[in-house]
This record gives sequence, C-alpha cells and structure tokens, in this order.
Amino acid sequence: MALDEGSESVTSRRTFLSASGTVGLVGLLAGCNAEAEQATSERRPNAEGDGDAFRRNGDEWVTFGAADDWGMRYNGTTNEFELVYNPLGANSRKNIRIEADENGDKGDVYIDDTIIVKNEAEVSDGSASDPSYTFSKQNNTGLWREAPGVLGVTTAGEPAMLFDNGMTRIAGDVTATDGRSTAIWDGEAKHAPNLPAASTRASGDGTKKTFLLTNPLDTAPNVATVTPASEDAAGEFWVSRKTEESVEVTYASPPPAGTGNLAFELVVSL
Repeated sequence: MALDEGSESVTSRRTFLSASGTVGLVGLLAGCNAEAEQATSERRPNAEGDGDAFRRNGDEWVTFGAADDWGMRYNGTTNEFELVYNPLGANSRKNIRIEADENGDKGDVYIDDTIIVKNEAEVSDGSASDPSYTFSKQNNTGLWREAPGVLGVTTAGEPAMLFDNGMTRIAGDVTATDGRSTAIWDGEAKHAPNLPAASTRASGDGTKKTFLLTNPLDTAPNVATVTPASEDAAGEFWVSRKTEESVEVTYASPPPAGTGNLAFELVVSL
C-alpha cells in the first residue's frame, strides 16, 4: 500500500500541536500554582544561603494522604509542634506533641498512645534524685541504674530499693500483713546486707540441735537469711536468735554427725 504523504504531514502537525498544547497547559497550571503558593505562604532563604528556602506556614496545617489522613503544624497557643491523625476531622487526636525548649529545659515529647519498641530503647543511668524512668506528675519517683547490674527504685527522690544480682536491698521499713514493721536496711553503707552471701560451716554430733553462725555485720541484724548448702544441713530449722557476734539456728531434729558437715549461706542486714 502506498503512503499518503499529505495525510502523514497533517497527522504530524496535529501531534505536534497537541503536544505543544499539553506543555502550555501544564506550564499555565504550574504558574498558577506557584502564584497561589506565593500568595498563601512566605518563602525565606535558609541560613546557609545555598538557594534552598524554608516555607513559613504559620499555624496552618500541612496534610498528607488523599483524605488529609495525617497532618502536622505548629501550635502557637501551646508552643508545640503537633503530628495528628485526621487533623481536620471532628475526632482528631494529637498523637505526637513536641514541646518547645524553654528556659534551658529541653523540650519534652508527648506520645498519646502505646509505644512499641521492637529492638531496644536506651536512656541515661539517672540517679536516686533524678531517675531515668519516671512519671509525668512526679519525676523524682521511678527507676535508675545505680551501678553495673544494679537497678534502683526511688520514691520522692530517696532510694527505696536496690536489686543487685538476685539480691534485694530495701531502705526503710517493710510492713507485714499483720501490721508489724521490720527494718531491713537503714541506708547506711556499713549496715548494708553482706553481699555476696557469707559461707560458713558447723559440725554436727548427732544430738545437738542449736548452732551459732558468725555474724558478718558489726551489730545485731534485724534480718538473717540462712540457706543450707550441704545435704546434712538441709533439715528443718529456723533462726532462733541474732546477736552482734552470731546468728543462731535451731533444728527440729539433730542433724547427722560429721566434721564441718553443715554448710550454710548467710545474708544479714539491718
């Protein structure tokens, strides 16, 4: 079939005119859009002067999604930056708020929902007076890291409890269910529980039921925890007396005879 040169020429011109019209329309719309943006917001050069610009939106929302699903803005009333789901809806939620840094106090970040961390979150060690994990209405009560492997609990800025490699140290009183209070640790370093536990031995003779274990502290303890560390020492017993020199244990039945056959682990504290 022979080509119709005249038809080809007309088709080419129409294609060119159509493409030119499209480019012109896009250019016109872009110009209108630029004028609209210029009218509604102010562009300022950044501090480096490299030609890029910041856009000043004031308190206006910047939204994302086909239905304005998410939005962010600066809230001049509260001096906070907000990231909000459904910002233009009736039931919008301020999911994330970043507080301004004022008076030398670093701005806080508020997240109004559950935080899920799939790896780990690291914080500073903190201290008894300024714990790392705390509460919005009382930031001197919470948790801090006292030393490697030692977790502390503080209340009203005062240390209340230390968890140390499986041992628990409590400052102050522990109130039993019947209302009685027992002092566990008064907070003084010299009165801290002996950690790790002291190992001690005694010898049974087959008839003796009471044994004295050396007290590691310099005063009579209020609390003594005695754990049997040998098979012969594993009978039923209790702590019957505590003095400056010793902790006395009494068995329900005499343990077997032997030399140093009764082994114990002893932890005492005030």
